[in-house]
Amino acid sequence: MSKKLLKTIILIFVITILLSTAFTQVLATEFSLGEEAQVEAAEQFKNKVAEENQGEEQEDQKKEDNALKEYKNASRARKRERLQAYGEKAINRRITSLKNIRARVQNTKRMTEENKKYIEDEIIKYISDLEALKNKIKNNNDLTSLKEDVKSIFYDYRVYLVLFPKYHGLRMCGTASYLLENKANPLFKKIENLVSVLKDDGKDTANLESLLSRLKSNIENVKNEIAEAESNFKSMKPAKDLTKEKAALKEGKNHLVNARKYLNDARQNLREMREEVRKLGS
Repeated sequence: MSKKLLKTIILIFVITILLSTAFTQVLATEFSLGEEAQVEAAEQFKNKVAEENQGEEQEDQKKEDNALKEYKNASRARKRERLQAYGEKAINRRITSLKNIRARVQNTKRMTEENKKYIEDEIIKYISDLEALKNKIKNNNDLTSLKEDVKSIFYDYRVYLVLFPKYHGLRMCGTASYLLENKANPLFKKIENLVSVLKDDGKDTANLESLLSRLKSNIENVKNEIAEAESNFKSMKPAKDLTKEKAALKEGKNHLVNARKYLNDARQNLREMREEVRKLGS
């Protein structure tokens, strides 16, 4: 066997290992949102962010809870004042949470710029809207309409029940897409070129080409599933009735489960390719 042919076979073998490593990194991007997806994902992400910010959010939660207790125990004459204080603290906590998510996204290096920009732009908008609502609550002297303003903090923004799991899902999709685009795609082209070298040298590459075709098909399916998951996550909007959001989150989760399956199939293709390369080199 010529040195060139041996080198080609070794390169294909090494590249399949590198691809397998890239797929392992994709699989490590938490391709599951849990059984009770809406609440669990929100709480997990919320806890991660809270831990990273040294208990800042837990302290804000205590302030919010205390303000609510004071409102409930106050006389009617002071309820407006207490409700305004509660609304301000509730909004401040949500703004802090959104800012922490934004910082987390900005610090994520392996993530598509498209997903980063989408999340950041939406967070900036929600923070601006919350600041405007806080101003409105501060200047509202009518207790009846003030109650509705405070309710809107929860129904119109849904930071923890909608936005947290939404951004968590989009971060997973963005990371997986980044790894596939920057790690896997360049290696596919190298394998194709190397298989051509073997073929030109008279080697029977039919099985290798078939495996490569199945590998590419599986990766294409992974990309399609991730795109569908992204579409579902992006459709999630804060609302009083969360039926559609729960369905979208569940559907997004299912697409990520499917992506994981195709990715595992791709890893099996790589194992079979290594065996085929061994045969060609023997």
